[in-house]
Amino acid sequence: MEELGFRAIAFEDDWSLGTQLNEYVLTGRGDLRTLVRQLSKESRTHEIAELFEYLRAYNSTHRDKVRFAGAEYFATRHLSYDAIDEYVGRRAPDRLSELRRSLNPIRPTMTDIGDYVQRYWREVPAADKASYIAKAEAVHDLIADLPHRANDRDHAITEQHARQIRSFYTAFSLPEAEIWAYRDARAAENVRWWHGFTRNKVIYWAANAHTMNAPNLRFVTPDATFKNVGTALRDWYGDRYRSLGCTFDRGTAFGGVDLPPAKPDWFEHRVSPTHAY
Repeated sequence: MEELGFRAIAFEDDWSLGTQLNEYVLTGRGDLRTLVRQLSKESRTHEIAELFEYLRAYNSTHRDKVRFAGAEYFATRHLSYDAIDEYVGRRAPDRLSELRRSLNPIRPTMTDIGDYVQRYWREVPAADKASYIAKAEAVHDLIADLPHRANDRDHAITEQHARQIRSFYTAFSLPEAEIWAYRDARAAENVRWWHGFTRNKVIYWAANAHTMNAPNLRFVTPDATFKNVGTALRDWYGDRYRSLGCTFDRGTAFGGVDLPPAKPDWFEHRVSPTHAY
């Protein structure tokens, strides 16, 4: 990363949590262990904590800072709602009441955002979800329409908060088989936005299924075929986008699925204990 000039990271995790992790790597503020425990389950590891410690140490001694962002909307926290309210109160107080008529009714009603996701996704009737989406659209449109300079980074960040709220309520109103395509399309847009916002080379850190160039990626459960993030990034950036994948020959996958040793004609067989170089 240091030698090749990458100074921005987009992670397969939530945008709003990512803003707190970005604050940590830039300034050291925040409790890193608490923040890491809020990441998706597969990222709650000592190795990931050490990544952020490394980024913080690098930033503390270099002028060309590394910045961090989450590329996902799937657990948009109260922080995004608060940031939007604060921004409008500061920049357009005459429109704060208008904003709150749409923002306050869709604020998460639970501290645990995971529980809130399940409640909204599984329990809220479809007719009521339409109202949530309409209010999220209104919040985004209000922010987008506020006067701002072309290079106003404060406004850009606030509009990005609003995009994630809109994506959150839209996604969890879709049939389950359609969510994957929607999720990867939004993640690709977020990575592209982060690239433009930071004006830097970006490392997109995610599972192989998201990063690979696979135009017709298929998931079996639920059965869904879709254009993934890596394909969209390759379409936009051509050979400037490169995907580095990881594999293994056997083990237990996320979710407790046992994977048997790779067959001799599989690529993974080359990294089995008896064939590893």
